[in-house]
Amino acid sequence: MTISRLPTDISLEEAMHYAELQDGRIHLTDDISPFSTRDVIRDMEYALEITPETKLILFINSPGGEYHSSIGLYDYIVRLQKLRSTYVTGFVQGQAASAASMIILQACDTRISSVHSRFLLHEPGRWGTTNIEKVSSIQDTTNDLKEIHSVVLGILADRSGKKVSVIRTELERRDVWLSATEALAWGLIDEIV
Repeated sequence: MTISRLPTDISLEEAMHYAELQDGRIHLTDDISPFSTRDVIRDMEYALEITPETKLILFINSPGGEYHSSIGLYDYIVRLQKLRSTYVTGFVQGQAASAASMIILQACDTRISSVHSRFLLHEPGRWGTTNIEKVSSIQDTTNDLKEIHSVVLGILADRSGKKVSVIRTELERRDVWLSATEALAWGLIDEIV
């Protein structure tokens, strides 16, 4: 960990966070939400402002979360790679469940896992509501979920080398938990350390 140009009026925790940003180390360790996505993007921007040549390492230990926030972070990482030639390594320590493994990790140039990490893959879904829903709103929700599913399947197919039809069949109507070794064989990650 490098510490330079450190402000003097900050706490130890803030100093450690600042030092990690100088080294390009970013953490996603919460549910994926508009707030956690904002924090990760802010940290990436700040890390690149401090040291523009930095290769970023995104440490992931997340139970997954909301699709729109996840795809927003995915698009942001891909844009960094294209516009700034920023190299992003995803490093899973613990778990990359749901959108953390299926979307965000897949945006990274290199996808690494610690040996005991776990990964969750599944079809997209939505939380139930207590409201009475009309048939047309249920159909709209179903169409939205199908579109989201198509996007996620395309991302997974692109990175894993598997056909969309194969992935769709493997995930249909069930949750699939994978060990790091299984995730490597599946094409979800590139390396185990």
